[in-house]
Amino acid sequence: MDSEFLVDRNNSYLVFIHHLIEVARSHWLTLLITPIVVGLTVYIVLSTRPQIYRSTAYLRIDRSTASSAKTLMTSPKISDQILEGLNLGKTSEAHSRYIDSHVQFSDTEPNGERNAQRIFHLNVTDTDPKRAKAIAERAITAWIQTTVPGPEEQKILRAEIDRHKTVIDSMSKLIQKLQSEATALLFPNSLTGEIASPIYSLIARHSESIANVSALERRLNGMSRDVIIAAPSLPQEPLPTRRTFVSVATAALSPLLLALLLLSWRYLSTVWRAGTSSQVSAYRPSRAA
Repeated sequence: MDSEFLVDRNNSYLVFIHHLIEVARSHWLTLLITPIVVGLTVYIVLSTRPQIYRSTAYLRIDRSTASSAKTLMTSPKISDQILEGLNLGKTSEAHSRYIDSHVQFSDTEPNGERNAQRIFHLNVTDTDPKRAKAIAERAITAWIQTTVPGPEEQKILRAEIDRHKTVIDSMSKLIQKLQSEATALLFPNSLTGEIASPIYSLIARHSESIANVSALERRLNGMSRDVIIAAPSLPQEPLPTRRTFVSVATAALSPLLLALLLLSWRYLSTVWRAGTSSQVSAYRPSRAA
């Protein structure tokens, strides 16, 4: 049988199956006990692992905002702020790694337009349900605070807002004056009551300036907490585990893996014995000489 390991290469598949069956016959008891032992071991190990809880918040943001928020949360300064006093690492690097692996944004409309606002789930996982909620709340607060501009930028934004408001006030007064004299400004052959196009253009610029002021004020105030559709939840039950599935799958595969290991060992032993026999055969004639 050993010589069959080294020959009959034309039917290598059949030879492999043949020897695999031979190994199974020779070690059937081991192959029968192995899945039971392995399955129970895996199940017990997975049962001793701490349960995981998930706190979820609902945010109305776009995809680019979610991406930038996750990047900010994993930065050393912000991650230190989020995890302060929670004993989840002693260094900024450890805090960043924890946030990166335990805080995730989930897009409820992954095929939607990138810049369109929609609901995102902010999921935070931890072994303590209360700590998971606390981390989610801190993460949202820290992220919103980062959207508030610094002192220098605030000074620039306020000056820009004041400039726009001055322009708006001047245009408002001019529009009122022109509207009071609208009949004198009508174009020839125009319909009665129609406002001349210069007034219409001025009104459009007036509305645009008001919109610009609103946008600047939003930048000045940072992200509003109105983006929070639902605050982080306090999880009541742990996430479901797959320990039964993993245990059964591992137990089912273990006999095949063990059989392959035994077959490999048998093959290597045969090759080693064949090599040893060749060396002995080559040595004997030299002794006779």
